[in-house]
Amino acid sequence: MLLRKFWYLVYFVFIIPIFSVETFLVPDNFTKEKLGKYIEVFEDKKSELKLEDLISNEEKFPFVHISDETPNLGFSDSTFWVRLKILGHTNQYKEYFIHISNHALENLDFYECSLKNFCSHIQTGQKFSSVKKSIFHRDFVFSTMLSKNEEKIFYIKVKTQSSIAIPIYLYETSNYYRSTIIEETFYGIYYGSMLALLLYNLFIFLSLRDSSYLTYVFYITSYIILQAAGSGHLGLYFFYDNPLVKKYALNFMIGLTVFFAVLFTKRFLKTHIYARTLNKILNLIMVLGILVCFYTLFIQKYRTHQISLILAIITGATILLTGIITFYRKYRPARYFLIAWGLFIVSIFITIFRILGFYPANTFNIYAVQIGSLVEALLLSFALADRINIIKKENQEAITRTILYQEQANAELEKKVELRTQEVKKYLDSIHKDLETAKSIQLNMLPKVPNKTSKFHILPEYIPLEEVGGDFYDIYFIDENRLRCFIADATGHGVQAALVTMSIKSEYDSIKNSITNPGLLLAELHSRFLDLYKNTNVYFTSAIIDIDLNTKILTHASAGHPTQYLLRDGKIIGLGKTGHIIGMIKGKSFDTIETELESGDTILLFTDGLYEEFNMEHEQFGDERLKKLVEANSKLDLNELIFSLLANLQNYLGDKKRQDDITVIGIKISI
Repeated sequence: MLLRKFWYLVYFVFIIPIFSVETFLVPDNFTKEKLGKYIEVFEDKKSELKLEDLISNEEKFPFVHISDETPNLGFSDSTFWVRLKILGHTNQYKEYFIHISNHALENLDFYECSLKNFCSHIQTGQKFSSVKKSIFHRDFVFSTMLSKNEEKIFYIKVKTQSSIAIPIYLYETSNYYRSTIIEETFYGIYYGSMLALLLYNLFIFLSLRDSSYLTYVFYITSYIILQAAGSGHLGLYFFYDNPLVKKYALNFMIGLTVFFAVLFTKRFLKTHIYARTLNKILNLIMVLGILVCFYTLFIQKYRTHQISLILAIITGATILLTGIITFYRKYRPARYFLIAWGLFIVSIFITIFRILGFYPANTFNIYAVQIGSLVEALLLSFALADRINIIKKENQEAITRTILYQEQANAELEKKVELRTQEVKKYLDSIHKDLETAKSIQLNMLPKVPNKTSKFHILPEYIPLEEVGGDFYDIYFIDENRLRCFIADATGHGVQAALVTMSIKSEYDSIKNSITNPGLLLAELHSRFLDLYKNTNVYFTSAIIDIDLNTKILTHASAGHPTQYLLRDGKIIGLGKTGHIIGMIKGKSFDTIETELESGDTILLFTDGLYEEFNMEHEQFGDERLKKLVEANSKLDLNELIFSLLANLQNYLGDKKRQDDITVIGIKISI
């Protein structure tokens, strides 16, 4: 510490008189001054020097005079020292503010040196919390006190990955506060206007559901955040105690804004139609935008800011070129877009070139992006509205053309429909005749048996769902005391099922007289259908009963058919299944069951259409309901019993149509 004070004393007593820098003399009635032409700069390439090193060895570490009003040293990984000398001139001991108008500087050390107080030191920068700033401002502002003929030398040490622009201003206190209020008011108006446009377009999106408005909202949102990060307001007001956000926000938001700007351009200009080659380039730029975001957050190497700026320049130029091409190709909504982006990109280039040091800063180029972006946002809102109007007009014209075309087409269609209707009617008449013929053939397939004999009362009822059906039955007398009944139900209904019944009849007729055992008969029928119809997916259920009044035995076999009823003394004896459905599984057998008969027994044979019917509430009639009805009406004669069953079923269905064929065969025996 003593050594440092010694070097400061040597510097102010011996070195300053010999190597004096150009000094800024604070005049009377002073308000504000740019100090760029009064500063000197030294580049510390190894970033190893301390203040006492520079003070003690002026010849080894010479400062270079900078004549620019707004010094910009470009991009570098070196540490730069800035030296500035100010001489007070007023009679009063007065406060002034030194304002370094670049909030993006990551590391900044401010030294204030005088003969009386030696040197004070303030360490700050973007990577530090805003709480550490001596004056709460988005840039770096330092207070100093000067009196008449008091001379101070200020050293500013800067190291940053961003552009090393060091615009330095000296403010008289009241003028500083007035300028700050005006500047922040400008930004308040700017952010408020941008938010108003954002909300306006968001409401329009919620109303119209046009994706162009949504992508525009995303773009405006990301751009507002980008501006807040670029101007320092994001770090000052929202993340003042979070240096990481301040460090990464700007480059991250450049990448994200590039992504949404390109996405909006693609949607608005329909580049996949009007600029296909540029559409591929725009896709690549979107990917690069996301990569910049990733690069910023997870890699953050030197020159990230340069990469972001280069991508922004490429994006701006490409979007502008896309607007020109789509406008040239007569896409009418591109006109407002082209004007808006043209003005905005010019403002971007003005700002970027200022940052890169191509020309000094002034009021216009400092706020060029804000002015340009606000005008651009407003014009793009007009562009979106114009696009909607154009689309509506084009749609209306298209509707008018469509109506005219439809009227012409309808006239021609009516003629064609009339001709086709006549053809269809002839065709339907032909089909109806064919179905009537098929119905007649199918009815003729059913056996003609006497309704009554001395020992049997037989009543068959066949009700197909359509003209023809998939149910089949056969009744024949082996002799006067022996009766065989066969009933079958093919899958489905209509013509297809009716064709199956013809095959069933053909095969059954060929074997019904040669095989006496019902189970063996079903097994043979099953074997034949597997051999002859294995590739046609023909399946059916069936049941056979043999009634032998000589032995008073009922013999039955059933192939997957519903349980049939033997009604005796008001109770049902079930004639259950003895095998599987015919036509499905090869090699299966069918059992035969014998039941003793009594005089007055009634046998009911039926297909599942009698109970597997659903009413309007999708409730099934069901076999339990059928059993109760049969038992409740067991004392009725055969005609009344079957009529009652069918009437109850129809009442249950109501207005709902039947869904299947129905076959019921009643047999009452007298022994």
